[in-house]
Amino acid sequence: MAEGPILLTGGTGYLGRWILRALRAAGREVRLLARDPAAWADLAGPGVEIVRGDVTDRASLDAVCRGAGAVVHAAATVSAWEKDPSVFERVNVQGLRSCALAAREAGAAPFLFVSSVFVLGPTDGITGDETLPVSPDREFHTEYERTKTLAELEARELAERGLPLVTVYPGILYGPGPLKQSNLVTGLVLEAAAGRLRGLPARGARRWCFTPVEDAGEGVARALASGRPGDRFVLGGDNATLREFFDLVAAKGGPSVPDRNLPHAALAAAGALGEFAARLGGPRPRITRGAAGMFRHDWAYSSRRAERALGWKARPLDRGVDALLAHLRAEGRIP
Repeated sequence: MAEGPILLTGGTGYLGRWILRALRAAGREVRLLARDPAAWADLAGPGVEIVRGDVTDRASLDAVCRGAGAVVHAAATVSAWEKDPSVFERVNVQGLRSCALAAREAGAAPFLFVSSVFVLGPTDGITGDETLPVSPDREFHTEYERTKTLAELEARELAERGLPLVTVYPGILYGPGPLKQSNLVTGLVLEAAAGRLRGLPARGARRWCFTPVEDAGEGVARALASGRPGDRFVLGGDNATLREFFDLVAAKGGPSVPDRNLPHAALAAAGALGEFAARLGGPRPRITRGAAGMFRHDWAYSSRRAERALGWKARPLDRGVDALLAHLRAEGRIP
């Protein structure tokens, strides 16, 4: 790794803030990209420089990559639905391309790309890992899933042309942090607390790879420090069903969810109706057709390679749920 600060894109996001903390804990200086630096003054401090830029603006990326020792590209539009779907292509695909090219021309290496296990696809009946094929031809549930996959393929093509690429695949994140579209699990817990979650799709029998967001941030920092060009690491936690997760939440005094089935067809119909209303000026849909489709599958993955190569391991689900509930109580979001 070259001398110089780490350029971090997406550092103001849910996962990005934990990546920032992990990089600073490792003693690295960070150059944090933000469209409006003044809006993120709370993230400034010793060893952190907030610079103006946008992953959709190549000129700004050329400027901020100069002198950087490496790049961590975590910027993405993470949501199940946007009124203007073109934002996914601009940020997730074109933003990746522009950032990678700017880093290569500036000699900022390595280039660590924060991908997603959703790029690796559903794992119905198996436990997947980073060796699963990435294909643009499979069925996608959301524009996020599709464009992150296209970004992954773009990054691999650039790696064949000399980009020193390291890729990480965080699992389904949960834990302390701001409530954003990327914080799906916390949103479900708060829906349950408000009494709006009357059951679970497939009675919650599908397995998810639950990854504490704090640990995912540390995994990114370790992959940057120890990964070699061409390395790929799943950064996942315990694989558990959604029912097992909510039973654990309830056992620890959090909100409970009735043991009822939410039919996929009903969820998809509600998603279509919610999207239609949102396009006419209504609020964001609480459920989308894409999210309903995602609930039909397992998303279970192994992190053994990251554990062996990086000495990294996510905390158990039990401890992760403790941290999530403590955060929600401290924020006054649940009793």
